[in-house]
Amino acid sequence: MVVVPLGNITYWSDANSWTNRNKTLPKDGDTVVIESGWNMILDINTPNLTKITINGRLTFLNTTNITMISGSIFVYAGELLIGSKDYPYKYNAKIQLEGGRYSSSIAFDGNVELGNKVLANVGSIKMHGIQRKYLFRLQQPALRNSNQFYIDTGLDLI
Repeated sequence: MVVVPLGNITYWSDANSWTNRNKTLPKDGDTVVIESGWNMILDINTPNLTKITINGRLTFLNTTNITMISGSIFVYAGELLIGSKDYPYKYNAKIQLEGGRYSSSIAFDGNVELGNKVLANVGSIKMHGIQRKYLFRLQQPALRNSNQFYIDTGLDLI
């Protein structure tokens, strides 16, 4: 397990931010905990993690496209921030949930099991992106290997 120490603002890409034995960045299969009181800036793509638990603050850096990959993400006592009202996220933020049918799941308490490939939130998640110029709704499902899509018109936001 990789645990983030309490303290000031740190960057995911800085090995000194991590308190594991060798002060190394999280790697595929790791479980990551963002501790209470922390402000971790996600400034690089994550490896394919098993689980991320957020008890502090995890903020996507608003200067590049970022992908966060995990089997599950649990925003427990903290917050996940992607952009803000005053500074909307200008790039592509991607949260990718990975895992198989029998991957481990999140147990919320003794009575509730949330399953796997889940983004669970009992804390706070705030996402603000730039306003789109056009928004479309599919009239029918998009078929695999098709190069035609049927969309409604008149849903332009501007």
